[in-house]
Amino acid sequence: ALLSALTVGEKRDFPRELKESYSVAGASHVLALSGLHLGIFYLLISTLLPLRGRNRLLVVLRECVIVAALWGFAYIAGLSPSVVRSAILFTLMSFGRCMHQESSGISSLAFAAIMMLLFSPHALFDISFQLSFAAVFAILLLAPPLQQLLKVDEHGTLYGYVANLLILSLAAQVGTLPFVWYHFGVLPLYSLLTNIFVVPLAFVVIALALAMLAASFFH
Repeated sequence: ALLSALTVGEKRDFPRELKESYSVAGASHVLALSGLHLGIFYLLISTLLPLRGRNRLLVVLRECVIVAALWGFAYIAGLSPSVVRSAILFTLMSFGRCMHQESSGISSLAFAAIMMLLFSPHALFDISFQLSFAAVFAILLLAPPLQQLLKVDEHGTLYGYVANLLILSLAAQVGTLPFVWYHFGVLPLYSLLTNIFVVPLAFVVIALALAMLAASFFH
């Protein structure tokens, strides 16, 4: 049940008591497919894809393959608002790489919101839409000054890893707190510590799931 939730967002067989435990621990976000899962999928594809080089045509071909794989994964996962938002942002990032330009995070997020609301205006009242955009907006707004304040880049990798996870978790929690409190009436107190372990473990589980899927084609 956990594997199904982490990979394709299928949670029908997930025990209700365990869902509540994840919610109290501040780890329920790993059960809802979002930028975390699509980011892991993007990282795995971009690492394993053999198309490399500085040739412009090769770069465009590589990014097209990655974007097609991401949208294929988004389609399989049911095209939830959080997954569509992430797919649009990654598509814009890939388009920027093809054009040798960096896109603005806030502008890309606004573009994704506008496109999604044009196709589905009622998505504005979807809790997944609200939490997804609130979390990313808070991260884009709060994470850079906090990283600069804590001088994350000036320390070792372990400090940088822990500090970045805490900063991202704190920013996302601040952004989503009003919506979580309104819709669920809970305040997860352990999420800052939980994400230090949950995020890398989720990466391992998803990577092994993709490896298992690839191995299933061989006897």
